[in-house]
This record gives sequence, structure tokens and C-alpha cells, in this order.
Amino acid sequence: MLIPEFGHDFLDPRTKILMLLLVPMLAMFASNNIEVTFAISFAIIPMLLLIGIKRYRIQSIVILVLYLLSFGLFWTYKDLLTGRLQTIALILNQFLVLIIPSVMAARYLRISTLDSVFISGLVKLKIPNVVIIPLTIIFLYFEVLVSEYIRINKALKQRGVKGMVGRIIPLISSAVQISSDLAAAAMLRGLATNDRTIMDENKIRFQDLLIILFGVFVACIEIFY
Repeated sequence: MLIPEFGHDFLDPRTKILMLLLVPMLAMFASNNIEVTFAISFAIIPMLLLIGIKRYRIQSIVILVLYLLSFGLFWTYKDLLTGRLQTIALILNQFLVLIIPSVMAARYLRISTLDSVFISGLVKLKIPNVVIIPLTIIFLYFEVLVSEYIRINKALKQRGVKGMVGRIIPLISSAVQISSDLAAAAMLRGLATNDRTIMDENKIRFQDLLIILFGVFVACIEIFY
């Protein structure tokens, strides 16, 4: 296989969390061509990591190619645009630079990180339980909500129901029930206790150091350059 398969243990969860925080920040504060180049280089790391997961390889390659192509076209022809076209292009570029890499970083974090590994990473970062519990519930909530919407949509299609009203009401009801179930599950699993046994041994390895040092390097360029 030409492309290596990156499992859930390829990166430490702390590295993934740092990458999720740094990707939008570095892209937001890049102010010249050199800083933008380094920020974009760091922003495509989550996309490259997603390419390493076989199930999401094709769509990640497509997103990466479209991202680089769109960004390159904007910076090539931005000086030729004027008036409203320039404003629209700037708004689209900000969406492209900030939102898409952040979504891909969050997607990689969710796909490649087991729940227990994510929690142990937060514990090792000395995050208090009042933050860990909501983050853990949010971590699971949206994925469960999306799958619930897909099931509701299929059921309504089979009954011939059209329109969003018939979908929103059962989705809201399911969302309330899901939040209650996840909160109860978090409490039962002992997330609210201070003394928890952590079975996952998370370690900072060579690939983690490479990403961390590269992120720090780009941040130093934006601060001191």
C-alpha cells in the first residue's frame, strides 16, 4: 500500500487538540505571503492525516485538491478583482482558510480518537472535570445527532413525508433525549469523579514532536517576523 494507514494511536490526543487550536489561529493571524505559506502548510496536515485513513481517503484527497486549487487561484488573481467581486472573494477566502482546515482538524480528532483516549488526554493536560465532562458529551453529541437525523430522514421518506417541519420536530425531541442519555452515561462511567483509572498510555512520540515543533515554528514566525 503506497499510503500508510494511520490508526487511532498514530498521534497523541494532546497533539490533536493542539493542532485543532493552532490551525485556525495561525491562519487568522498570518499577515504576509511568507506567514500565509507556513500557515497553510500547517493547515493541510489534518487533511494529509485523513488521507492516511482508508475509509476517508478519497473524499480527503478531493477536499485537499480543491482547497489548494481555490487558495492558489485566489492569491493569483486577487489583485485583478475590484468592488463587490473583491469583497465576495475575500469573504470566501476567509471561509476557505479558517473554516475548512478547522473542520478537517476536528474531523480527524473525532474519527481517529477513541473516547477513553480523548478523556485521558484531557486528564493529562490537567483540565478540570467541569470542562472534561461537557467536552466529552459534545465530542459524542453531534455524531449521534447526525446519525439520528439520517434515520429520521429515511423513515419519513418511506412514509412520503416532505418538508423540514416534519423532520425538525422529531429531531429536536431526539436531541433532548440524546443529551440526557449522554449526560447519564458520562456520570455512570465515572467522569465526574476525581480518581479515575486510566488504562490508555498516551505518549508523545516522534511524529507528535514534529507536528508540535512545526506549529511552534510557524507561531514564532508570525509573532517575531
